[in-house]
Formats: sequence, structure tokens, C-alpha cells
Amino acid sequence: MHPSSLPALLPKLRPGGLLFANETLVQVAPPARVTDIPVPATRLAEQAGNLMGAGMIMLGAFVAHTGVVPLGRAVAAMRAALPAHRTRMADANAALLECGAGWVNEARHPGAA
Repeated sequence: MHPSSLPALLPKLRPGGLLFANETLVQVAPPARVTDIPVPATRLAEQAGNLMGAGMIMLGAFVAHTGVVPLGRAVAAMRAALPAHRTRMADANAALLECGAGWVNEARHPGAA
């Protein structure tokens, strides 16, 4: 998500691993042994009017790219994990997750409906 964390994380990536990088802030070429998934998370969060939502956008992109769980399950898990004083953020977070997933899907299949 931020370029300052990349040097410590790169050596931990396994060959063939995936590097999801916030391309709005991270401008470093990844090692050839990994697959780079650049996501403009901060730019998309700004466009959504929620700069603090870049992490949710990145999570949505991860879910969509890997298929680790269906997006609906990720949204449900996020809603279930929110403490009571944060439930007002659930709909905004769900929209951010969907934004990240939508960005990945559009990047894979431009113009698809």
C-alpha cells in the first residue's frame, strides 16, 4: 500500500507469488519471480470520496483477482467483523470492496458488461 513497506516485504514473496501494489503510491518494479498486480487503490478511493478506503479497495481487488472467496462472502465477513460503533461504515466499505473488484474485472475484460 505504501512504498516504505515494500523493501521489507519483497524478500518474503515466494517465486510465483502475487504482489498487489498500490500503483498510486508504489512506483517500484517488482522482481521477475513474482506477478505484479498494480491497483490504483488511492486514486480509486479519492474518486469514491473516501481516501481512507484504499485498503478496502485493495482487498476487493485481491478477492476478485484470486477468487479466494466470492465477493459477497467478503462483504458479509466485513459486515460481521465491524464493531457496533463502526456499523455505520458498512455500506461505504461494501461499496469500496465492490469498487476494487470491479476495477480488476474491468482490467481483465475491458468493455465487458
